[in-house]
Amino acid sequence: MKRLYYLTDSIESAEQISEDLHAEGVSDWRFHIISRDTEGLMHHQLRAATPLHSTNIVHSGERGAIMGGLSGLLISLLIIGTQPVGEQISSTAVILITALCIISGGWVGALSGRHQQNYKTARFQRAIDAGQYLLIVDTRSHEELAVRTIMQRYHPDVPLAGIDSPLTNPFASESEPIPPPR
Repeated sequence: MKRLYYLTDSIESAEQISEDLHAEGVSDWRFHIISRDTEGLMHHQLRAATPLHSTNIVHSGERGAIMGGLSGLLISLLIIGTQPVGEQISSTAVILITALCIISGGWVGALSGRHQQNYKTARFQRAIDAGQYLLIVDTRSHEELAVRTIMQRYHPDVPLAGIDSPLTNPFASESEPIPPPR
């Protein structure tokens, strides 16, 4: 699957693009818009991006879970290393300690990511602040060409602003835009 990003200047253009993509079978689940004009999106019955698209909940949650897992293993190793000779900690205790740290780390990470902009859409923030609408279209590999063709044919004034994966990478600091092919 690929995620295509388009930037448009008007809500009317975003609405027309939405209608054209829906006519071609792109569902609401795969088409989202990030804008500072959320009321306008509601008024035009356009699907605003969810917090999963606009914030860093998933990305920070994954990082927190990884850090929690590493911390849990370290704590377990310290407990094992400080046990008196002849006593053993059960493997169940190690698994429980690690699992608790993973869950806690993921939860804390997700809570902190709630207040951060999504690392994949951060590169478009200036355009969004300037009043543009960021259209996010998730396509399956075999549908990508059709979506791009529709956009070029019916909306040549709306350029492809980037291509990315819908999957998050917990090790990425900021998603680098992939320049669109000419």
